[in-house]
Amino acid sequence: MSKIVSVSDKYSNGLAYYQDDRGLYGFVDENNNIVIKAKFKEVKPFCNGVAVVKNIFNDSYLIDTNGKRVFLDNYEPKDIKIIEVRKFSEGYAAIKDENNLWGFIDENGEIVIKPEYREVGDFKNGVAIVNQRNYKYTIIDKNNKRLTKKDYDFINDFIDHYAVVGEYRITVEVFEDFKEMYSYGVIDENGNEILSCEYDEVLPPYKNVLVAGKHNRERYIGYIVFNTKLNTKTHVNADKVYPFNNGYATCKLDNKYAIFDEKGKNLVFKFKYGYNECSFFEFDHINEICYGDDIFHIVEVTNPDNVNEFYIFLAKNKEIIYGPILDSKLYRENHIYPNKNGTFNICKEEYGRVKVGLIDKDGKWIIHALTREAEMLENNLAYFKTHHMYFVPRNGVNTNSSFEPYSKVEGLEGSFAAIAKYNGGNKNVYLDENGKELFDGLKFDLGSYFHDGYAVCRNKIIDTESNDPYEYYEYYILDEKGIQFTLPNDEINNIEYVKQIKGPVFEVRLNDKETSYLINAKNHKIVKIKCDKVTHDNGLIIVNVLFSPKDESCEQFDVLYNMDLDIYDVPYVLSDRKISVLSDELIAIKISDEIRIYNINTKHSSKYLEYRQFVKVDRISLNLTQEERRRKGYY
Repeated sequence: MSKIVSVSDKYSNGLAYYQDDRGLYGFVDENNNIVIKAKFKEVKPFCNGVAVVKNIFNDSYLIDTNGKRVFLDNYEPKDIKIIEVRKFSEGYAAIKDENNLWGFIDENGEIVIKPEYREVGDFKNGVAIVNQRNYKYTIIDKNNKRLTKKDYDFINDFIDHYAVVGEYRITVEVFEDFKEMYSYGVIDENGNEILSCEYDEVLPPYKNVLVAGKHNRERYIGYIVFNTKLNTKTHVNADKVYPFNNGYATCKLDNKYAIFDEKGKNLVFKFKYGYNECSFFEFDHINEICYGDDIFHIVEVTNPDNVNEFYIFLAKNKEIIYGPILDSKLYRENHIYPNKNGTFNICKEEYGRVKVGLIDKDGKWIIHALTREAEMLENNLAYFKTHHMYFVPRNGVNTNSSFEPYSKVEGLEGSFAAIAKYNGGNKNVYLDENGKELFDGLKFDLGSYFHDGYAVCRNKIIDTESNDPYEYYEYYILDEKGIQFTLPNDEINNIEYVKQIKGPVFEVRLNDKETSYLINAKNHKIVKIKCDKVTHDNGLIIVNVLFSPKDESCEQFDVLYNMDLDIYDVPYVLSDRKISVLSDELIAIKISDEIRIYNINTKHSSKYLEYRQFVKVDRISLNLTQEERRRKGYY
């Protein structure tokens, strides 16, 4: 006979579901008497006298409080059964019957739209895309009201409240293969046809801007840019228009490029060099780079002397921030290329030799073009490289700056400092954004990047004073001002690793693999524990403590700490206690076959909390309603 493993605390219609030792679900009453035997693979709580269940054959259907199958009145015929139920979206879940037709139920398990569609999408913003029995698509609201005036052969997902639709036009033969051709249009979420299906191409909607184009057999004959907010339609004579990016789009005509805005108006750029201005379709090539709210266009132009020049435009200011750079056939593709932080690498050809420099997004030189390679690290440290050596400017980049050589320089996005390896040696140092060595030139064998304001580095130490010389590693925990914490002297030569948990909190694991120190480098607090492992989740630290490490039959249990290394008084027996973090205030406590939810702030256990089924033994999916938690006084 099967055993009850866990019982939900959520009672509805006087019943709560339970799980047995086979992993199957049934229902019990408030006295834990079994009312419906465990025979279901999945169940949902009862609501208005019915519950959605899935049997071992993956058939989904409704049952009443006696466990009998329910056939709803709006089913015709009444013996149709549900074979699949999808997740809820906006209060509705899609269901499929045995005839492979789709409909919807609400959160009470009631059928609100009976199965009549070949395919349905989830409800979003109050509408769903459905495929009808005639294989045509339309959109419906939650009352099953059809919103479009006509059917379409396909409807794409809505983007920015608009969807691209298509109507079948013709089938053509392409290289002995047949391809269906469509005409495209656009509808809104109310089913209104914003652009009729008469276009050969419609780009993905961008905010309030729709772009559609037509072509003849050989080429495109033009595009329209429709701004629905301003109610303006602008014709763009182009062979190709590319999707909008940060408010701007590029287009091409006869292998010449241009840039236009959300109104479809071409941008006229004022040149600082060469021409007085550059208008539509003057560019030979355009490359877009986004940096925050800015979008830069690296453009190529042929000047009156038939020489290619490169410029960098800042679109929103309609001006050039840098240029011209003359063409170099050898390095043409690498004349201008961006770094992640908005700076640009610049290649220049002087006297037949190509040199590389670095400019910022305002066109100012960071490193002048004088080397084979230059780069800006993510933490704003600049360097240049030549002959396998890295040269970092000391005290910032300026005309009088001196350069320090290193064999390697590495940066990390968001890091406080870069790591540089000394030339001709194995020692490393930390560098700030001006190339200055930090922490009085602290040299180390191996170190981590700064994360949350802290880093760990180590040095190999050879003890030559003892009778039996040996090697060990000396570890340091650093903050942004230098050495913040050194480890206890009696354990300094017995460390397996030092691992950052989060921010100033670290775990120091000893070589015996049973002992760890928890260290808070900010408040200088230390906790020594015998443990198997240490994990962190949602601002809480779980330590799997060894109860009796010398006893082979020892039992283990979990202990909970906060980031200040204060221990929580968690209830229930210690032996075999497992803890899983659910949120910043809720934990799951498993003792043997029982699982409890516990609030570490209010110290309420699960008999006062309501939750749904267990997804895993070590992780529980909660479904606490705001009203219930507010009523119980949890916030």
